This record gives sequence, C-alpha cells and structure tokens, in this order.
Amino acid sequence: LILNSIEAIESKGFVLITTHETADRVMVSIKDTGSGISQETKARIFEPFFTTKNPQKHLGMGLNIAKEVLEQHYGFLTVESDGQQGTEYQIAIPKKHPLLSGVVVGKGQNLANN
Repeated sequence: LILNSIEAIESKGFVLITTHETADRVMVSIKDTGSGISQETKARIFEPFFTTKNPQKHLGMGLNIAKEVLEQHYGFLTVESDGQQGTEYQIAIPKKHPLLSGVVVGKGQNLANN
C-alpha cells in the first residue's frame, strides 16, 4: 500500500501514515497526494490481476492479496479517492481474534456464537 502511494506521486508530494485505535480495532490510514484513482479504476481495484501499471513488472495482485489477508483475519481494507488528487487506504485490524474472544464483527454477527 505504501509503495502504491509512493508510485502515485509524479513529482513532489507526500505519503501520510496515521494510526489510531477503537475499542476493538487498530486503524491504519495511508494517504497520498498522488494522481488519485478514477471511479472506473476504483470499481476494479481489488480484482485479481487488475493493474494500471506496466504488466511486465506488476501482476496486479497486491491490493487483492492485502484485502484477502485482512478479511481472513476479520479486518478490512477500503480505498477512498476523488479521482483527481490523492488516495487514502484505510485498514482495520481487530485487536482480538473474534472466534476466540466473542468480539462482534461485521453487521452485528457474533462469530463466537455461530
């Protein structure tokens, strides 16, 4: 995610990484001042093998793998961009494994009781 942000900046800009926590999650934000992501690209960004970069050097699997790994650990990855400048990746990671701790995840679903 950090590399994606760095590569999106064409000349000068910055990548800002911040963290904070909620009662049950650790949140990470990676925000850049790059060229942004169009709505058309944003709709496909997590598809396997989708890339806007040189396919000889980039497989288009990075965001897909990151999202899948986070979801397997009951976290999530979202992307926000106005399509013109800047992108923000937001990561949420649970502090405790929901199957072991009874933490409520998702849309009111308590996985410890299933």
